[in-house]
Amino acid sequence: MMDRASFAKYFTLIGGARYENYTTYINQNKNTYTVKKVTPIGGLVIRPTKQSSLYGSYIQGLESAGTAPDSAANAGSVLAPVVSSQYEFGGRYKLKNALISVAYFHIDRGLSYANPDNVYVVNGRAIHKGVEISMQGSITHELSVSVSGTWTHAVQAQTGNVAQNGKSVIGVPDYALSAFGEYRPDFIPNLGLNAGVYYVGKRSADSLQRASVSDYVTLSLGGNYRLHLVSGQTITFRANGNNVTNTRYWSNADTVLFVGSGATANFSTSFSF
Repeated sequence: MMDRASFAKYFTLIGGARYENYTTYINQNKNTYTVKKVTPIGGLVIRPTKQSSLYGSYIQGLESAGTAPDSAANAGSVLAPVVSSQYEFGGRYKLKNALISVAYFHIDRGLSYANPDNVYVVNGRAIHKGVEISMQGSITHELSVSVSGTWTHAVQAQTGNVAQNGKSVIGVPDYALSAFGEYRPDFIPNLGLNAGVYYVGKRSADSLQRASVSDYVTLSLGGNYRLHLVSGQTITFRANGNNVTNTRYWSNADTVLFVGSGATANFSTSFSF
């Protein structure tokens, strides 16, 4: 249930609650555990001007703690769900044809990892604090861009192990950056060309921060063409290439490492009517 109330023209208040019944079964007949929880949702939006807004929000909910990987002693075991919470404060400002956003977030979620006995457990909390900045809009009527960057400080807490508390959460980079642009030339208005650059920073690969995987950058290129039929329908042809430089990187950082996808090409066609 959720409701929204606006008052004094400048304020919008959002409030609600969610009931969750989370049940896990093994072999379709054995009930492993059942968790029932009522979690709150709340937020406030302030609009000082027509071009700007400030907001704050809080949400809580049940979240799966995951499944033990093949390398763990309890491989395949489904971990119990845990309650996660997040609050966020931020602001948005519209500058001509661009929207600029800045946000601070604090996420408190269950911590899953392989303990010294190589048993995958959910124990303690993973605390994520960070700032996200983004800008998206049109630089000219032909060129639109989207740029974003995130700084995250993610640490382990309440693990019961002094050597582990305060260490980085496995697989969470300190920095992640992306830039994407699309160009639609006036002389071929149905054609769109795009390119994107994505950076993921170094990530810890061990709960005690004894190992890490390096940062990486990937590049994507693509294009699309809209064909307008006399009947009024539109056919759009798309071609996209991901990691076109064939960069070698680890897609994850955990007890088992997986190699990221190499250079790939995707083609698609869509029909609108």
